[in-house]
Amino acid sequence: MRGTSSSSTRRRRFLQKYDGGVVVEDFAPALFREVRALCGVGDDEYCHSLAQTSREQLSQGASNAFFFYTSDSSLMVKSVTLAECQLLRKIAARYVRHLRVEGPGALLARFFGLHSIRLYREKFYFVVMRNCMPPPSTIELDHIYDVKGSWVNRNSLPLHLRSSSSKHDKAQVLKDNDLGDMRIPIGRDSSAAVMAQLRKDTAFLASVNVMDYSLLLGVKDRTFSILPEGKAAQHGGRRASAAAAAAAAAAAGAGAGAGAGPPSMERQLTNASTDDMDENFAAYRVTSLTGPGAVYLGVIDVLQEWNLAKKAEALFKVHVLQQDAAGISAIAPDAYQERFMLRCQHILVDDTPV
Repeated sequence: MRGTSSSSTRRRRFLQKYDGGVVVEDFAPALFREVRALCGVGDDEYCHSLAQTSREQLSQGASNAFFFYTSDSSLMVKSVTLAECQLLRKIAARYVRHLRVEGPGALLARFFGLHSIRLYREKFYFVVMRNCMPPPSTIELDHIYDVKGSWVNRNSLPLHLRSSSSKHDKAQVLKDNDLGDMRIPIGRDSSAAVMAQLRKDTAFLASVNVMDYSLLLGVKDRTFSILPEGKAAQHGGRRASAAAAAAAAAAAGAGAGAGAGPPSMERQLTNASTDDMDENFAAYRVTSLTGPGAVYLGVIDVLQEWNLAKKAEALFKVHVLQQDAAGISAIAPDAYQERFMLRCQHILVDDTPV
């Protein structure tokens, strides 16, 4: 590996030991060590995590990248192309400066290392990133969405085309069109803070000519019990208006395959509406709803440059395949940022129920 510090030497010996003597090249070690330090991760902890890996699989995206997680799911190791490696090396100093300024609130993926390894006379490149979703051992997410803001070819694979392992995985990554019109009210203050941070993070990406990134949106469902009006207090629940019940209903209807959460995740809503039942028909009052109770966010796939290949891709899709120019993912960084922000604002709404 490159680098002359004692910690770099220790890391090289570590990787040689666990990779059968193969020398792994370490790019910009000082910069990525600073990223780890900003996240409170030392060299020894980093190396120890890399020694224990699991959950190998191919990316569900168009890149078909190979990736795997460490056994504690804290880190992800993902293959990258030579072009992506060169881009990250080029922007690394500015990327670290952005994280330093924005602090823990930045939503950009945290790159902990950029490496290469030579196997069978071929060189492979890979990044090590902090997982921006909670490990399954602590929080088992019910839905994960990859949101770009585009809509052309933004559907997940039908169930019968998925791999056998992912057919039973309720955290299968879904895409923009799978969201439908789902909105998640996270409160006025939270929504404003998230949008402001996304604006800063995506402005940085636009400044380094990057596009085609995604908001990874992890959803943990919660079950809401709907109590008759006036019964919330005696059941120890929080009173909520009909607007809150409607918001929960909308969320529950939009979530794909939402399941009931554990009892500790339940909350009570008051069914305050008296005009939603017509006794002349077979009508029954709903007693519980399931919908988003918490969301986890991270901006990922941030290594695609708006280059000649992407411009050619856009021309081919629009003029040959006759796809919607406004809905394809390959658009210029500034336009991509604005469309991305509009989509995020639509999902993470600020209309707090009252």
